Amino acid sequence: MPDLWEFALATYARPGVESHCLTLQDGEGINVNVLLWSMWLDHCERGVDEDFWRHAVAEIQDHHRRVKRVRTLRRRMPKVVGLRWLRNKIKSRELSLEQRELLELQCLTEQRELPERAFKAAADGYLRLSLMTTSDPEGWAQKLLPD
Repeated sequence: MPDLWEFALATYARPGVESHCLTLQDGEGINVNVLLWSMWLDHCERGVDEDFWRHAVAEIQDHHRRVKRVRTLRRRMPKVVGLRWLRNKIKSRELSLEQRELLELQCLTEQRELPERAFKAAADGYLRLSLMTTSDPEGWAQKLLPD
């Protein structure tokens, strides 16, 4: 299986993906890491059943709350030149926490025997929900989904 973090970085770097993910995160409360995990599962042709989906998402909830607290702190900081170093340090911590969250999802996935192309209703539903929140779902699908 390819590394989830590397997959997430490559996907996020695609044109338009970052702004769309931030819109989903801020406007709809979508956990972008779970969205990227869903896409990674599809890319790896791995499926999850609803029980495993709920289990994995529940397992990362405490960690995700930490990510959100650090993100909120960074966003509330005044953009003062003298504090740029602190803001950058907080942003680095936020990225480190997000990487750890993705690692947790990858580890949970790898510890579980997942069938090839299994029932993927939960993951596909999350991806569909994310795409439905935009005015151009087909355009965003092209941006989000890897070639």
